[in-house]
Amino acid sequence: MSAPRLRLAVITGGHPFDVLGFHALLHRVCAQDIDAYPQHLEDLAAAPDTALQQYDAALFYFFPQAGPRDEAGSRPGAAIAQLLRAGAGLVVWHHALLAYPRWSVWDEVVGCGGRDAFSFHPGQEVRVAPSPTHAITAQVPGWTMCDETYVMPEADGAPLLETDCPRSQRRLAWTRQVGTSRVVCLQPGHDHQCWRMPGFQQVLRGSIRWSARTPVRDLAPDGADRAQRA
Repeated sequence: MSAPRLRLAVITGGHPFDVLGFHALLHRVCAQDIDAYPQHLEDLAAAPDTALQQYDAALFYFFPQAGPRDEAGSRPGAAIAQLLRAGAGLVVWHHALLAYPRWSVWDEVVGCGGRDAFSFHPGQEVRVAPSPTHAITAQVPGWTMCDETYVMPEADGAPLLETDCPRSQRRLAWTRQVGTSRVVCLQPGHDHQCWRMPGFQQVLRGSIRWSARTPVRDLAPDGADRAQRA
């Protein structure tokens, strides 16, 4: 009997993106065993707690900028807090790292405050070095890509991806534990120049599965799973 498919909330809003390319990427990394439910942040906010509790993980690709007074009592803030209380896995992707720069809850999720003090650098050549010891990246080879990079405060977390690109923070991805939720923070992923890279697809897929506390399965070129890891 096959294992149940993961339920993934995919949260957007506050930033433009390539919709067709984005959905093609989701299909590529999720089709085998993950049911992805893309939705705007306001739709997540309108969901009852009983619906939020059914998600195994949430992938944030959004860019809300509300401050703490606006957010603490808001419906989106309450929905995010409910996901954390439920222990859902969180994957915080690209510009979502810079969301809510004055909200302490999102500081804790990302692993640092002062996130409004950042710079971004489009079109950088980025050499990516995956951690050889983490389940998400242990079997992912390094790769080079063109992507938008950030320089932001150093976050507290276990390194997952690193680079020596001079116009980027050294740590490109890291993992955290917030309450009972596993969190993966991914800086790469501005557009198709990154999305098309097999290494990035494997890391994104692995991040979703790891955050949901399920074994990481590599995504092979033909779409079949390779070795399964805890």
